Amino acid sequence: MITLDLTKEEAFMLRDLTIGTDLGYEWLQEIADSLEEKLGEAIKKPQMKRSEFNRQISDTKTRWENKGLATSMMLAKEAELKFYYDIVEENDENTGTTDGLGGRTCEKF
Repeated sequence: MITLDLTKEEAFMLRDLTIGTDLGYEWLQEIADSLEEKLGEAIKKPQMKRSEFNRQISDTKTRWENKGLATSMMLAKEAELKFYYDIVEENDENTGTTDGLGGRTCEKF
């Protein structure tokens, strides 16, 4: 058993690095899958609704578009929000379900 003393940011990065890891050997893949599962259970990011995520990206665009930096700053803001939050879809009014896509959204699928 190994115990680590990690900052919140270090824990988030460790969790994100394990998502979707694809290793060539079966025995390595089993370890990676187990690690991904354990980290997913132990390290929970706060959730942000997709509408709030989109609003913050839009606000960033508005703030920087007259300075010629809108695209760069939007990408930086998107990376920051996805690092610190799991982005979740709004409740679907027809089904009553919520689709959580995580901090990496569809990239891990």
